[in-house]
Amino acid sequence: MERWEGDHTAMHDKIVSFFEERKAYLEAKEIVETSENARSQLAILDSSLAMVDDTKSANIPTMEALGQKMKTEKYSGLTSYECPNVDQVNAREQKVQECFQELASLSAKKREVLTDDLKRCEFREATHLLANQHSSSFGALQSWYTGVLNYLKTQENINSITDAELALSALARSNQDVEN
Repeated sequence: MERWEGDHTAMHDKIVSFFEERKAYLEAKEIVETSENARSQLAILDSSLAMVDDTKSANIPTMEALGQKMKTEKYSGLTSYECPNVDQVNAREQKVQECFQELASLSAKKREVLTDDLKRCEFREATHLLANQHSSSFGALQSWYTGVLNYLKTQENINSITDAELALSALARSNQDVEN
């Protein structure tokens, strides 16, 4: 019975240590500056949750089975003996259940924050793209405007009808560009 008690306590301590490690990760706020980084952080969270699920499914049934065995095994003969620490066994098992419930809650909160980070980064990146497109379009328009303005400020030397027709044709093209 004492060996079972030691094993049960060791399982509890191992799970609580794992819980503290995962809790520290889940409570930490990562600095997320890009959508790629946000997706990476969400993938790390998914990996962490898989680790929690694996730990839970691998350890909880074993610990509970041992606890149940400790609570139900009794020696009866000329004397009797049963687990003297049933309350401690129950308390350890309850603590482990609370740990996993807290991890689930912290995981949900972290996912919400990281999802918001992703949406914020995607919005910011889309806004920067639009701003760059706008700036590029403005630069092209400004360059075109400067060219048209310089053309319109130019005094043509007209010495013949052909020169006049060429100048009028160029002016007509310039007016079409302005209208378009």
